[in-house]
Amino acid sequence: MTGGGGRRLVLLTGATGNWGRATLRQFREQADRVVVRAFAQPTDRDRAVLADFADMPNLQVCWGDLTSAADVQAAVAGVDLVLHVGAVVSPLADRRPDLARRVNEQSMAHLIDAVRAQPDPGAVGLVGVGSVAQTGNRNPPVHWGRVGDPLRVSQYDVYGQTKVVAERMLVDSGLPRWAWLRQTGILHTGIVGMRDPILTHSTLNGVMEWVTDDDAARLLVALTDAGLPADFWGGVYNVGGGEQWRLTNWQLQQLLRAAMGVRDVRRWFDRNWFATRNFHGHWFTDSDRLQELAPFRRDAVADAVARVVGAAPAGVRLAGRIPAPVIK
Repeated sequence: MTGGGGRRLVLLTGATGNWGRATLRQFREQADRVVVRAFAQPTDRDRAVLADFADMPNLQVCWGDLTSAADVQAAVAGVDLVLHVGAVVSPLADRRPDLARRVNEQSMAHLIDAVRAQPDPGAVGLVGVGSVAQTGNRNPPVHWGRVGDPLRVSQYDVYGQTKVVAERMLVDSGLPRWAWLRQTGILHTGIVGMRDPILTHSTLNGVMEWVTDDDAARLLVALTDAGLPADFWGGVYNVGGGEQWRLTNWQLQQLLRAAMGVRDVRRWFDRNWFATRNFHGHWFTDSDRLQELAPFRRDAVADAVARVVGAAPAGVRLAGRIPAPVIK
C-alpha cells in the first residue's frame, strides 16, 4: 500500500475526459481507502477541469504527456494500480490518425515499460482500455459477439486499429497482473448535443450495448477493491450495461430525442444521410462476466436518459420546442 494510511495509490490516465471526470467523482467518495494520481497534460483545458476537483482530499495531480517515456515513468512510480483510460478517440482520431497512433500505441508501450521498471512489477496492476470498435462492423444478423471473435476493424477506423495494437502489446507483455477492457459506447451528457459527422456514420439499424459514464466509473472503482477476484487478472473483457442496455441505434435516437421533447425525430434528418455499413457495435453474449467479477451496473435506461438530457445546456434540453426545419 503506497497511498498513505493503508490506502492504495491508483494512477488514472485520461482523468479530464468524460469517463475520467465521472471516475474522479466516484473516487472522491473513496478517500478512506484510495488515493488517485490523475495524469493530465498541463494545458489550460486540463487545468480548468482539474480545478473543479481542487477540494478532493485524495487527489494527486501529475502533469505530463503519455507519449513521453520519462513522464510516464514518473507517473507510475510507487503506484499499486494503473487505470489507463487516456486515449485519442473518435471523432478526433478520424481527423488526426497520426496523433491517434502516436498516443494510443506509445502510451501502452511506455506504461508496460514503466511497470516493468518498478521494484516489484508483480505487485502493480495494469488495466488497459480498448473498444467495441476492435470487432468492427456487426450489423444484423451478425450483431451478437464475445471476446474471442475475430478482430476486424472497420475500414479507415484508425482508432480501432490502434486499440488492437495496444491490446496485443499488453497481452504479450509478460506482466503478471494485467487486464484489458473493451469499452462500449458511453452515454454521457456531451453525447446529447453532439454535432459531428460521426453521428451519420453510425448506422441506424446497428446495435450497441451501452453503459453510462457513472456505471463505467463504478467499474474502475470496483477494480481497486481488495476483494477483486484473482481470476480477473489476465483477462480480456467486453464492457456493457447488460440486457436492458442492448439497443438499436434508432431506439437510442428515439429515447434521447423524446426526452428533449421531440415528437418525431424523423423530421430532423433524411434517411440517406446515414451510413448503412462500416461502423461498429454489437451486443455481447459475455458482458455479464465482468459484472460478476466487479459489480458496477446500477443505472436504468429511462433514469439515465433523463439525467443526461437534464444536465445538457438549455438549447439542447429544449430542442423539441424549435421548429424541426430549423434543426434540420
